[in-house]
Amino acid sequence: MRNLKLSAVVLSLSSMLWACGGGSGTDRSKLLTELSAQEVESICQESFDMYAAHMGQESVCKLVSIMMIAFGSPDQCDSMYTQCMAAPFDPEATASECDLSQQIPEDCQATVGEFLQCEEEALIVLADFLGGITCSSSMEDLSAMETMDQDIQSCLDFAEKCPGLITND
Repeated sequence: MRNLKLSAVVLSLSSMLWACGGGSGTDRSKLLTELSAQEVESICQESFDMYAAHMGQESVCKLVSIMMIAFGSPDQCDSMYTQCMAAPFDPEATASECDLSQQIPEDCQATVGEFLQCEEEALIVLADFLGGITCSSSMEDLSAMETMDQDIQSCLDFAEKCPGLITND
């Protein structure tokens, strides 16, 4: 069975979010490989808005702090979370260039709508998962992240149409 590892889905689909600006209204039936630079910018803005809507400061800080557990430093998890929550939350402060076109494989047959649907559903699942995680969570609790996305049909479909963009096992 395919295992899309939710963290890989979200990171792959969200890596271009931080500095995207521009309009909206890109045709959702258009293939990702056919996007103009202006349409890529529009998709980036829509993705950024989606990320901001589903991943507030608490979710982002939990994601950052639980990495301390995953990387073998659980004693630093609480302090990392506290520092993160105390800092002003400005997702645009870590802006980088949005270049979705550099990430899309040439053989990708997925549409803009399929991309955005998978991304939004993955963000919803991740935010829900993070809501139940604390620094006292075990590695077993965290390992649930690896399989939680097997029920996101839109991402399974997207991975079939756009091989290589999402990590498949």
